[in-house]
Amino acid sequence: MRILLVSDAWLPQVNGVVTTYQNVIGKLQGNKDVDITVLHPSEFPTMTCPFYPEIRLTLASWPRIWRIIDKYKPEAIHIATEGPLGMCARTFCMEHEIPFSSAYHTQFPHYLYKYTKVPKKITYEYLRWFHAPSMAVMVPTQRVLEELEAQKFENLIIWTRGVHVDQYYPGEKTEFPDLPKPVFSIAGEWRRRKY
Repeated sequence: MRILLVSDAWLPQVNGVVTTYQNVIGKLQGNKDVDITVLHPSEFPTMTCPFYPEIRLTLASWPRIWRIIDKYKPEAIHIATEGPLGMCARTFCMEHEIPFSSAYHTQFPHYLYKYTKVPKKITYEYLRWFHAPSMAVMVPTQRVLEELEAQKFENLIIWTRGVHVDQYYPGEKTEFPDLPKPVFSIAGEWRRRKY
């Protein structure tokens, strides 16, 4: 099976989207029945996203991107992000009547409101429109699924991220052997930004 993954977020970025798909690709490597290709911004001219400088927004023409997609001849297309590449791939799929799946990774309505004061309602309307034709909109948790259902999103399925048990393990083996037990750890995303 030839799978095309389309993502506006890719290496050298380090974030949840990139990590998720690097793990997926790692699991698929060596499977002779799967050929996965990633369409990402590093292949095109880009500009910096104004409020998220780690993200590079693709400036390539849609005909060029469409030619790349058409040349690969994917049997399945997954759109990971709702940015310029995601929009181009979505339009390609709609124009050619190709089913696709998509994912909701980031709480953009909340981010955009925090950094630009764009009302969440407007961002949710765009995201609902973007994901509406997707056969399956993959979300990370039950909570996110419920939030999107409340915003009238459809075709939602939970796609949990899981834990790398070879990196994070319970029991006696610990990085902090001298601390009193139990030891709790919280992992999340934190950024300091200057505005």
